[in-house]
Amino acid sequence: MSRKNRFTQILKYVFVLFFWIIIWYFLSLNINNSIFLPTPKDTFGAFINICRNEEFFVIVFNSFFRIVKGFLGAVILGFILSVVSFFVEFIEILITPVMKLVKTIPVASFVILALLWIDSSNLSVLISFMMVLPIVYINLFTAFKGVNKRLLEISKVFEVSIYRRIRFIYVPQVFPAFISACKIGLGFAFKAGIAAEIIGLPVKSIGWELYQSKLYLMTEEMFAWTIIIVLISIFFEVLCIYLLTKLSELVMKVNVKANKVSKKQCSDVDKVKDENYKIRLENVSKSYGKKLVLNNINVNIDNSRVIGIMGESGVGKTTLIRIMLGLIKNYSGNISIRNKENNEVIRYPLKKAVVFQEDRLIENADVYTNIYAILGDTLNKVQIDKHLKELGLEGLGEKKVSEFSGGMKRRVEIMRAILSNADIYILDEAFKGLDDKNRDMAIEYVKKYTTGKILIVISHDMDECEKFNAKVVNLNEG
Repeated sequence: MSRKNRFTQILKYVFVLFFWIIIWYFLSLNINNSIFLPTPKDTFGAFINICRNEEFFVIVFNSFFRIVKGFLGAVILGFILSVVSFFVEFIEILITPVMKLVKTIPVASFVILALLWIDSSNLSVLISFMMVLPIVYINLFTAFKGVNKRLLEISKVFEVSIYRRIRFIYVPQVFPAFISACKIGLGFAFKAGIAAEIIGLPVKSIGWELYQSKLYLMTEEMFAWTIIIVLISIFFEVLCIYLLTKLSELVMKVNVKANKVSKKQCSDVDKVKDENYKIRLENVSKSYGKKLVLNNINVNIDNSRVIGIMGESGVGKTTLIRIMLGLIKNYSGNISIRNKENNEVIRYPLKKAVVFQEDRLIENADVYTNIYAILGDTLNKVQIDKHLKELGLEGLGEKKVSEFSGGMKRRVEIMRAILSNADIYILDEAFKGLDDKNRDMAIEYVKKYTTGKILIVISHDMDECEKFNAKVVNLNEG
């Protein structure tokens, strides 16, 4: 946010504050009874007197510490339970009803029951904890369930490490829900925590002071303590959100310049490999219910010629490549990697790279981060910039891909696949959305870096297959 915008935002807040203070002032004059509604001046005077009290900081610290203790405990446990529930369905089945029950039980019921079990000095800790726990759990569990499945599939195909999956896929998508849970939870924690103190009446607490003010009809002090509670709550919320935001930025920050890569690694992508293997598809079939999508597909694919898979929409092109990528397990037939010379099955896994029909990029990250997130630190900035230039994206490495056009995103995904230095490349409608000039540029780029490797192009456009001089397999023909 620019300085001008920040200043404008501050002015808005100041205007709103003064507006409601003026409304409060005229209402207090109209009522003309300080017991029911003290004036802003009397309340401010009470506020100053409270702050001057030698025990003020002790009182505030005691209440603040108890409430924050309950809040942080709920955040930590809620996070742990949401993660475990996401990965273990049985735990979710056990925990979800409990969280819904805790969320619906009134605060007063919690307080009365808790007084039977624990000391009143710890009452606000427990109540704050119980109010915040279901908020954190439900928000985070829902966020985990909503994590982009397409990015997870990409991470599986490119064999992305667990660390980078968490850092670049889960954290950016779960973090907004975590922030939201903290904001809502903080408000509930302070309201419920102070309410618990008013009932439990621990000495030297804000709840005790509020109760005494009510008992002796010192309404201006009640208002002053209420303002103190609001200020403390706002301060802690701003501090938490600031620290969490900085932590998130630190997690997502990638310094590509610092990646130290050997000369061998830097030249691997540019090297043409002559591998001696082929892929054999034997009687591959797939049905969804009663609908037969693929029926006995038999194809031999090697690096001697590009394979172009064509067919009308719905004939199973994408299903076939998902089977080949290992994203669909339940199918009939057999897919094997074999030695071209003796036809023996090769047991070691081959690296695969894919460009899907739809964009699968981390939208709020720049190009460098998108490359690093999927491929790791095996590449340096110079090498990435070289490939960006070849695709007409020179100087755009630090730009967020959310600001790119559809055609630019396509080229970033093509570049990411090529930079993976895979053994098998699968391009599913990879050039859609590109104008003729950029499509031809991208096709030449792919041909340059996949020579001697297995390349499968899925398209509905015969012209694309011809530009690759591909052997066409038409799924419409069975």
